[in-house]
Amino acid sequence: MDVSDVFPVTTFVQGDTWSLNVDLSDYGYDATLYTLSYTLKIAASSPITITSTANPDHTFLMKVTAATTETYLPGNYLAIAQIHTIATGEKYTVCTTQIIVQPDLTTSLSAFDPRSPNQIILDEINAALALCFGDAVVEYTIGGRMVKKNKMELLKAKMLYTKLVRSENGLCQGQMINVYNGWF
Repeated sequence: MDVSDVFPVTTFVQGDTWSLNVDLSDYGYDATLYTLSYTLKIAASSPITITSTANPDHTFLMKVTAATTETYLPGNYLAIAQIHTIATGEKYTVCTTQIIVQPDLTTSLSAFDPRSPNQIILDEINAALALCFGDAVVEYTIGGRMVKKNKMELLKAKMLYTKLVRSENGLCQGQMINVYNGWF
């Protein structure tokens, strides 16, 4: 089953109404015979379960009110989709993915770091490299853990995380960006 059919959207904003219309008829699932549920789990919190209601067109409506999503913690959730047979209660896990709940910037009082986890690690690697000038071994902290690496390992990690960050930003390694400055 294609994940994008089951989870047509994987980024939501905390405090918004979430409403998805999921059509799984190509897979033989009719919302009058089955229910679809999403279970979302983030570290150190209870799982969140969202259960579908049937639409008149036999698709699954996944809807959560703004008042409910306001209570969700921002972050990256593991999301599991399950199909439940209404008549027999049988349950089938059909796919898993990651769901990102972004903070509501209009009401959030806490600090918000817009960087991706890969960008945060890349920034910490760059900071560690900036401190070590000629030293062969570098000690630095990532996510509260003390790490000791030789400079070559850090440079390899920098190349990897640079590639990951460029990919997240839609840039390929070495991709040129043409800028027209008005001169011929």
